[in-house]
Parts: sequence; structure tokens; C-alpha cells
Amino acid sequence: SNNVIKYIKSFSFKSLTSLLFLHLNNNKLNKIEFNTFVGLINLEEIYMQFNQLTYLESNIFSHLLKLKILDLSNNLIKSLNSNCFSNLSSLEYLNLENNRIKYLGNQIFSNLHKLNTINLANNKIKYLDAQFSNLKSLKNIYLSKNSLSMLNRL
Repeated sequence: SNNVIKYIKSFSFKSLTSLLFLHLNNNKLNKIEFNTFVGLINLEEIYMQFNQLTYLESNIFSHLLKLKILDLSNNLIKSLNSNCFSNLSSLEYLNLENNRIKYLGNQIFSNLHKLNTINLANNKIKYLDAQFSNLKSLKNIYLSKNSLSMLNRL
């Protein structure tokens, strides 16, 4: 954290199989390649807040089966691919606060069965329709400071 990293090449962490925590916060990251996190089979927490990310590719975190905490707050994320969180079956905390997200696909969080907290505050979300219906462990949803005009079947 606290560097000027703009880019991380694919397979950069391939040999770090015992790594539990990854702090990439306060950098200038603007893109994450698909295979960036390959090899981090025991990773439990990623902190990437205060970067310049605008988009998350499909299945970008799919190799991180033990990930419990994902913090992407304070970036410039405008859109999330509907599969960007797929395979994160251990995820408990997801922070997307202070981005520019306008739309969330209906199934975007559907596989996050252990998720208990999601922070979507201070984005540009206009409506929500069933995005949280499969999340039986969900205890906390933060939605303040959005552009919400409709909530349906949360």
C-alpha cells in the first residue's frame, strides 16, 4: 500500500500460495488483469481502496476460494460485470463504498452465500431489484447517499 502502482501483470502473485492478506490500497491501480490473483489459494483479505479502478472484469476474483474480505471502496468503479464476484463462496464482507456504480445486475451477488455485510453507500445506484434475495447470511446493507428511487424484492 501507499505506492504509485498503476498496473499489475498477470500471474504476479503466482508463487505466493501461503499469502493471507494483500494490501494494494492507496496506489494508482486502474486495471486488474484476469489472471492477476492466480496462485493466491489461501488469500483471505484484499484491500484495494483508494485506487483508480473503473471496471472489474468477469471472474476476476474466481481463483480466490478462501477470500473473506474484499475492499474496493474509494475507487472510480462505474460498472461491475455480472460474474465479477462468482466463485467467492467464502466472502463475508464486500465494500464498494464511494465509487460511481449506477447499476447492479440481478444475479451479481447470487453466489455469495456467506456474505453478511455489503457496503454500497455513496454510489449512483438508481434502483435495486432482487439483488440480495439469495443472501441468507446477509445482516448489514449500507445504501446511503445513492440515487435510489425504487426498491423491489430485496
